[in-house]
Amino acid sequence: MPARDAPQLAGLIEEAQRVLAICNACRYCEGYCAVFPALERRLAFDEGDVHYLANLCHNCGSCLYACQYAPPHEFQLNFPRVLAQVRKETYRKYAWPAFLGAAFERNGLVAATATVAGMALLFLLVAADTARLFTAYGDAQGAFYALMPHGVMASLFGAVSLFVLLALAMSFARFWSDTGERVTEFVASAALSGATWDAAGLRYLDGGGDGCTYPD
Repeated sequence: MPARDAPQLAGLIEEAQRVLAICNACRYCEGYCAVFPALERRLAFDEGDVHYLANLCHNCGSCLYACQYAPPHEFQLNFPRVLAQVRKETYRKYAWPAFLGAAFERNGLVAATATVAGMALLFLLVAADTARLFTAYGDAQGAFYALMPHGVMASLFGAVSLFVLLALAMSFARFWSDTGERVTEFVASAALSGATWDAAGLRYLDGGGDGCTYPD
């Protein structure tokens, strides 16, 4: 992460620590989602704790509507917003390769540019043989695969998929290392099975049983 971004992240961490301390003392929202049981395991929160809790939050907003300290209260607590801001910075900090972290600031432009460049490259490769490009092919001839063999297409998409998996694994390894937890804690059977069950069942995505928490 560039040095110029460090003060911004430090300010967010400080604000998150203030919010988490107030929430930990109140505990009104302790049953709302996975964030609250986790934060209750700490009396103080270092940067690794804040990063971990920010990435547990899925920004449903239930706690904001229930919070007695939300604006216009003088405490000005907006729990999901501050965690969302920290979460965005952690995406930049732990992105692998590191230079791709800057893409989170211009994700729309980067995604659009990559899409256009990819399509242009595909057409250039296919159009190298003009006669083949404009020839009609039947199903027996492979149709689309007559232009791009299945093996070539599978190799290209396979390479991209492997890169995505590698990037996720490397980012997660860097993130988990900074939380200060042991790898064995992540793969512990009880924790892993419970987390998998919650994720597969979308346990915390039902707005507390009433659907989406937003008015509209």
